[in-house]
Amino acid sequence: MQAWEACESVGLELWAGEEPLDQPHDLVIARAVVEQCALTRGLEGKKLFVDLTLVMAGFDFETVWQRRRIFLLDGVALPVAHIQHIVTSKATAGRPKDRLFLETYEQVLTELMLREEKRRRREDDVGQDTTDSEPDP
Repeated sequence: MQAWEACESVGLELWAGEEPLDQPHDLVIARAVVEQCALTRGLEGKKLFVDLTLVMAGFDFETVWQRRRIFLLDGVALPVAHIQHIVTSKATAGRPKDRLFLETYEQVLTELMLREEKRRRREDDVGQDTTDSEPDP
């Protein structure tokens, strides 16, 4: 429900399949969407499509959720799957639109994943600093 409210707060119209979600939204509808792992899409005309999904080819929800990134959009926290999960899922699904996406953005995706790997290595190096702050007796 929070994701739906966040989408609507920035002017996105919510759809499930080929039909708009009824108003007002309630927990019965939300639970049905979760139980069915149904895709909900936030639309702004034909300019912006935001998919709200609990399913990614090759992954379970908990794995993806643990490595999510949080982005702020007009003060609203927006959890997004990690880029590596998105790329791997698209490659696994192998749909024509996914292959086209991967081919079109191959260079950008490679650069993003390399940058993320460098960031993670720096964090690991900081976390593994075992320098003693106290002198030996």
